[in-house]
Amino acid sequence: MADVATTIALGTVATFVPLYFGLAIPKAIGAQTERKALALTAVSVGIIFWFFLDVMGDSTLLGVNQGLNFDYAHVLLILAFALGFVFLFGLEGRRDGAEGLPNAFTYRVAAIVALGIGFHALGEGMDIGSITPNVSSIIDAIGGVLPGTAYVIHKILEGFVVGAFAVLGGLSYKKLGVLGLISGVPTVLGFFIGLQSPFESTYFFALGGAAAVYVEMKLVPALQLRKYLWTTVVLFLVGFFLMYSAGLLHG
Repeated sequence: MADVATTIALGTVATFVPLYFGLAIPKAIGAQTERKALALTAVSVGIIFWFFLDVMGDSTLLGVNQGLNFDYAHVLLILAFALGFVFLFGLEGRRDGAEGLPNAFTYRVAAIVALGIGFHALGEGMDIGSITPNVSSIIDAIGGVLPGTAYVIHKILEGFVVGAFAVLGGLSYKKLGVLGLISGVPTVLGFFIGLQSPFESTYFFALGGAAAVYVEMKLVPALQLRKYLWTTVVLFLVGFFLMYSAGLLHG
């Protein structure tokens, strides 16, 4: 049997180290020019596009494979996605701008993005926590070497997206650190909940799917820069295939 405390400790390290590394990348790049800001945005859009596909798969596509057989689990998945979407927009509260449009890169929105990514992280933590007491090693608890590598890459890329919001909003290092906690702590909570939890992690992945749509709706309007069209296309594909490659390792 894997040592539960050791597995959780290593899982915490494997969550926060790559997450903060990812957060630091946009800060190192900066957004002082229009081209740099566009680069952060385009790569983030590509990352979240695949992220959406990934978490929706983990939520069994909101139970669409069940067809019109709406049992309670199917209904709860649908509601989780819808309520998660409404909840995240509801957290925005005050809206800025002369036309009543929300400012996509405020600290409030960056925190909501971090929280939304944390929704699916809670589900990931629950899955690891539920497996830990029934496996013989720490490696088995995370699904093997390749899935463990994929997990680390996922955290780096998720951190990159949150960091992009922070840099585009001109946020300080202190606030960047808080965003990392908002995004990463749900994973650790999930470890403990998963040890004895009767809850299905699929509901949290459905919430994560809603969060992905929220993030895309914040980022995509910033891509309307025709003079950088092909730069945008290429960087979108970079972000997309980075996340896709992590999925290949996970299998």
